[in-house]
Amino acid sequence: MSYRIGFIGMVSKELKHDRWGTLARLAEAGYHGIEGGGGLSSGSPEETRENRRRLEDLGLACVALNCSHDKEEQLPAVIANAQAIGANFIVDYWAYPKSDDELLRLCEQLERMAVTCRAEGLQFIYHNHDHEFRPAFGEHRQASMFDLLCANTQALAFELDVAWCHFGGADPVRVIRRCGRR
Repeated sequence: MSYRIGFIGMVSKELKHDRWGTLARLAEAGYHGIEGGGGLSSGSPEETRENRRRLEDLGLACVALNCSHDKEEQLPAVIANAQAIGANFIVDYWAYPKSDDELLRLCEQLERMAVTCRAEGLQFIYHNHDHEFRPAFGEHRQASMFDLLCANTQALAFELDVAWCHFGGADPVRVIRRCGRR
């Protein structure tokens, strides 16, 4: 089995300075995909299609675009851009609820966004950091944000950052087994 590797972030300065040269160097280094798109889908539909063609010519694919839960009203436009650039995923990279009620409202919102994406043939995913795995919620503050995201959503999937998972005190293998296909 061969794996296809991609990158997320980390080259934003380089992309701003020399987008296509940076992407060519990443393709030459063996990368196959990019997450976020570096502004490749923010122009007109024609420009987005041309950017997709240029990515494909380099052997790259844009696999995900970002839409934060606090910008839910932008989701229809992000969905259209994802479809035009050929991305299959839309990612929310950060949430930091401060109470049980806030977290439950976040679960409802992320689930709503996931259902909307699913209806358009895309998958909405949440990318974790360390704080999602630290107990801070529930009646006795024994549940983590990640526990409650899993328990209170069904359509929402996860982009598990195993380094942050481990740093947050969780065992990435157990988390993967628990989440299954999500």
